[in-house]
Amino acid sequence: VSEPDPVDRFAGIEMQLDAYESGLLGTGSVSLVAFPDEAQLAFVFDRIGPNADPTDPTDPTDPTDPTDPTPADGCRSVAAFTAEAQPQLSAFCASCHAGGNMTATSALDMTGVRDSGNATAQAGACGQLLGAIDPANPSESSVWRAPDRGSDLTGHDFKFPTSGQLDDFRGALGRWLAMEE
Repeated sequence: VSEPDPVDRFAGIEMQLDAYESGLLGTGSVSLVAFPDEAQLAFVFDRIGPNADPTDPTDPTDPTDPTDPTPADGCRSVAAFTAEAQPQLSAFCASCHAGGNMTATSALDMTGVRDSGNATAQAGACGQLLGAIDPANPSESSVWRAPDRGSDLTGHDFKFPTSGQLDDFRGALGRWLAMEE
């Protein structure tokens, strides 16, 4: 029996759908690194029920609640993402994950990461990355591990050539993730 994925890629997502309406869960996709063909998926929902009353400001299930600090894209600090993580991601990851390699882009879509002046593109890239990293335990994520020359993850072509570059990358992402906790 395999261990469960340590990253809850859909944590904190709130959705409201009308009867017979469909919608994407989170970004609508998830990258399952080294997922065996015979493996099974399990989804656990904290709560499924009727739509909240959007006129009731005390209803905790209302995603339009102005007291909820988490915006719909899941990122609390897109500005910190753009200032800290975006330069590293743009320099080292975007050549593959922003459309240059469709397999890499499908695994983790960073198509908006290079457009640092576009708030919508940055929010989308931030949401994609946040969906792939547990801010409380980033070292367990494939984003953290895959570019490490000493990693046990296979199938990732890029590895940082020096430990210093890897440390700079992780440091920048860590500063952004500290703002997301």
